Formats: sequence, structure tokens, C-alpha cells
Amino acid sequence: MFRHEYPRSLQYGTLVVPFLSAFSGQSSGGGEDFVATYVDMSDYLGESIYFRFRFASDDNTSGIGWFIDDVTFMDMKNYQGVACVTSDAGDNVCTSVEERGTAVEPEETVSNKDLFKTNMEVNVFPNPAQDILNIQVVNDKYADASVRILTVDGKEMMERSIKTVDGLQTAQVNVAGLSAGMYFVKVSTNEGIVVEKVMIK
Repeated sequence: MFRHEYPRSLQYGTLVVPFLSAFSGQSSGGGEDFVATYVDMSDYLGESIYFRFRFASDDNTSGIGWFIDDVTFMDMKNYQGVACVTSDAGDNVCTSVEERGTAVEPEETVSNKDLFKTNMEVNVFPNPAQDILNIQVVNDKYADASVRILTVDGKEMMERSIKTVDGLQTAQVNVAGLSAGMYFVKVSTNEGIVVEKVMIK
């Protein structure tokens, strides 16, 4: 964690496990505000991993608990800006943003209005992919489908069209030219949209 990491260590008697750190207490605003935490997972690039959120409590607690929202995997884009102020007396003070500077949040790739009901099923494999990505579309009717591969911030990297039939259709896409990272595969027809995540290594 490089931004808003665990604020404190837990007392041994809380869970009877030594040397644990955790989120605890209340966030600002009386516990009603979300706090964005950033975790660098670059050491696991191209690997399959499991992660979990574990909540625990002793008997000495009250309130409404812990809420987790907007969990996003993204290729981190950040920049280090410096702000300087000069007084009339000629004093000059500069400061910069800590914790790896300003993070550029990814744009939402698919809005809620796009995710209308569809019977279409999409599978992508292998995942992670290296050279060839297979995109398998299972649809219950004939339709023209648009297949797009997008970065996590919404930039379109490639597009192709396939025709879905009553059954299964598989398209192969050469992804050898894409940089390693997380991408979205977005399959659209006039009946609906399905989005799947894929890792390119």
C-alpha cells in the first residue's frame, strides 16, 4: 500500500493474532466518508492471484461496520506536480503531492445504462494471454457483434466484427502488439453488451 495504508496496529487481544495491522476506527466525517487506498500489485503482473477483504471485530464495538466500494484494477498513471507560492517579500515556498503524486483515475468503461439484459455469454482465454486471445461468444440468435479491446482508462486498442449465430462462435485476436497490463474485452450487439477483463503478459 502506498496511499492511505493501514492506520494502526491491532492489539493482540482483539483477534488473538500477533503483529496485525488493519483499517480501524472511523474515517473522516463520522465514518461516512470513503477513503481511497492504493496498492501496487506490479510484482504479480501476469500471475493468477486471489485476494480477500477480511473483517473481524471483538465485543467492544458499535456502529454500522465497514463498507467497501469501487474496487478497480488499473494500469497506474500518475504525475508529480509541484506548487510554489511567492510572497511580496520575496519568500518562496514549494510543495509537492506525496504518495507518488497525482493519480489519474480511469474512466468508467461501461455505464449502467449500457448493461441492459442480454442472453449473450462471452468467454476469453487464455487469461492471461500473450500472443493470441480467443474470444468465445455464445448467443441465442444471429447478430452482428462488435468486439473491442480497451485499456482500463477507456482507450480503444483494437476492434473487429464477428457474426454470432444461434450457438457458439470463437474469434482469435492477435494481442502480441499490446503492452502488458489489464484490459477490457467489450462485445456489443443490438441486444446487449458484455464486458470481460483480460490480462496481457
